[in-house]
Amino acid sequence: PARSPRAPAPMLWCALYLYELPLQVFTRGQPDPGLLAVLSPSPRQRILAATPAACEQGIEAGQKRAAALALAPKIVLLNQNPAQETAALIELAGWAGQFTSSVSIDPPATLLLEIQSSLRLFGGLAPLCAEIDTRLAELGYYGKKAVAPTPTAARWLACCQPDSQVTAPQLADSLDALPI
Repeated sequence: PARSPRAPAPMLWCALYLYELPLQVFTRGQPDPGLLAVLSPSPRQRILAATPAACEQGIEAGQKRAAALALAPKIVLLNQNPAQETAALIELAGWAGQFTSSVSIDPPATLLLEIQSSLRLFGGLAPLCAEIDTRLAELGYYGKKAVAPTPTAARWLACCQPDSQVTAPQLADSLDALPI
């Protein structure tokens, strides 16, 4: 008797979007990094990310360098370090191996973890997501995450609707609600 082909196992992806990675590579592990912001590359340097102390002084992502200095003359402005960010993502990809054997780096600041096969080991989706958050914080990083049946959907949801947990039947409606 011929065997019928088995349907492929469903996949479930968790995207970790480290939206302030340019700042985190400089401030990781510092309880109070003070007035600090990271600048985009020259020639049109703009603020990419700023510490809470800098934000309290009116510093925001997208501001010009001169505007930031006018608002907070004592601010420390650091140039973005893409090599350091890439090294951090590679390190975090290795770290994520404790949750799944399938990890992908999605530059410039996202990790994609295929977690379907890990759900039973961690006691379900909620405990797994909580464990990822806890252990990420222990490393001194923070980010936004979302779960979806495809890696692209998980990434988009992590950016636009953090903490979303979308199943296949909900996917189209969830993506329709995202801004273009």
